[in-house]
Amino acid sequence: ITGSIIPLINKAENYIYAPIFYLTHSGVIESLIEAKARGVDVKVIVDANSSANKYSKHHFLREKGIEVKTENWGGKMHMKSIIIDDNMLIIGSMNFTKQGEKMNDENCLIIENSQHLTEKYKEHFLELWNSIK
Repeated sequence: ITGSIIPLINKAENYIYAPIFYLTHSGVIESLIEAKARGVDVKVIVDANSSANKYSKHHFLREKGIEVKTENWGGKMHMKSIIIDDNMLIIGSMNFTKQGEKMNDENCLIIENSQHLTEKYKEHFLELWNSIK
């Protein structure tokens, strides 16, 4: 996360859309807040169960002006993705937590310059986003 994902968040110019199961990694949170401050459209969807976790930072992100929605379809929003600027897709099994970065056996794939794939993920994210009232 620290060496690969945060630098990509820091380069975002237009948008960052993140459907995320767990989001507690302080570096990711700080980078999302900084992106919002420089005018990037930042939207996050978190799982209802994970948002109830005492370590969840979704309230803090909202306080910093980031749009955050909690899924309301009663299942698991188990995605672990970040979509950036129609040209960057980060997907895998890794939660965006210190545990996910340091302790777990996880995978994370960074796909650059695949506009078609990134646009499909963006469309799916926006469908989810718009379905949450």
